[in-house]
Amino acid sequence: MSLRSQRRIAASLLKAGETRVWIDPEEGDRVGSAITRQEIATLIREGRIRALPKKGVSRGRARERMGRRKKAGSRKGGLGLGKSLWVHR
Repeated sequence: MSLRSQRRIAASLLKAGETRVWIDPEEGDRVGSAITRQEIATLIREGRIRALPKKGVSRGRARERMGRRKKAGSRKGGLGLGKSLWVHR
């Protein structure tokens, strides 16, 4: 049974995107029979439908590009070690 319309209604009630709407897999039949906004709201109150948490965007790679993580505490090896090895090769 497709729950697309129920998911869409729940997303508007939860003020979240459709992909963030979680529907209890064991309550599929009951959710499928709910066709009004009021019935969906009841299922939300009961906890059968809820919004998953937002996923944040990790800034780690951006910070590395900005030049963070390059100072004394992050370095391994001597200052000219890599260059001197390359030159002596």
